[in-house]
Amino acid sequence: MAGEKIVFLQKHGKVMMVRLPQSSKIREIEQGYMPNFSNTIKTVSEKHGVKFIDYSYAGDEYNYVDGNHLQKDSGKELTKKLDDSLKKYFK
Repeated sequence: MAGEKIVFLQKHGKVMMVRLPQSSKIREIEQGYMPNFSNTIKTVSEKHGVKFIDYSYAGDEYNYVDGNHLQKDSGKELTKKLDDSLKKYFK
């Protein structure tokens, strides 16, 4: 399913997959449901020649409203990091 979306989007431009940060508690819960999620996404992205940036393991560097949604200050910080990555990738 993800592969089909990537192929569709590639017809319209460059594609990048980004996994946003999450608190360690949320990541722990997610691991119970799908332990290899990041590896699965990485494999799919590599198969389709798409860059994958995984911020999920940097989650404890940020502040959250609820463990999943970033507080304003952390949102600005992540936006800057993502902007730098996008500039490099989309040169």
